[in-house]
Amino acid sequence: MAQDPSLPDIPFHAIVEQSLAGIYVLQDECFAYANATWAALVGYTPQEMIGAHLDRFVPPDFLPEVLRRYHLRLDSNPPSLRFITRGLHRDGRTIYIEVHGTRMMFGGRPAVMGVGVDVTQQLRNEQELRTSQQRLRDLAAHTARTLEEQRQSFARDMHDVLGGMLTSIK
Repeated sequence: MAQDPSLPDIPFHAIVEQSLAGIYVLQDECFAYANATWAALVGYTPQEMIGAHLDRFVPPDFLPEVLRRYHLRLDSNPPSLRFITRGLHRDGRTIYIEVHGTRMMFGGRPAVMGVGVDVTQQLRNEQELRTSQQRLRDLAAHTARTLEEQRQSFARDMHDVLGGMLTSIK
């Protein structure tokens, strides 16, 4: 297929390296490629990631799940998968990354190529919003209960006081 002459000749590598999304290639459970954005998500440089096993970048309790999903994609079951995963930042904190990984051939062997974005803050914001909404519902329910209790108290007081006064007058 001929390239459209009106389009500039943009090298693929430059596009990948300047991507706002992290891009990676996993092969044999190790990173065969990581752009600067992907590496920065977990606090490393691409050079530090390439050749490193997944277990360095995934919380230990979540590694079996990540490896399961990796092998499912290698087995083309399904060949492409989108999900939110947990990553382990260099400083020890857990981050959340939305990834979309696809099976591909890399160097003549199966691999998983994927893109990902850090959704840690988005998930925190959503959780804070859910918590705030629940507190608002709880406060509204408490306010409604308190108003009903006060209404009943006023009704009793009015009945007792007014009833007593009317009886006296009678």
